[in-house]
Amino acid sequence: LLWMSIYQYVYLDKVPNHAIINEAVEIAKERGGYHNGNVVNGILRTMMRSDLPDFNEIADPKKRMAIEYS
Repeated sequence: LLWMSIYQYVYLDKVPNHAIINEAVEIAKERGGYHNGNVVNGILRTMMRSDLPDFNEIADPKKRMAIEYS
């Protein structure tokens, strides 16, 4: 669930961030209860607050590829 939400955030520009979080939290609550919804909410909000790294800023091509494709 988290991986799908992160994919939506990174690659799908048409989906607003609040919708990504809301849908993920609702699914987590349905499948695992209220606590799981809180955990998913916290993880996704923290991830969306921090800047995503720009892989092009890494000078060493081997290191860049290792991080980008890991």
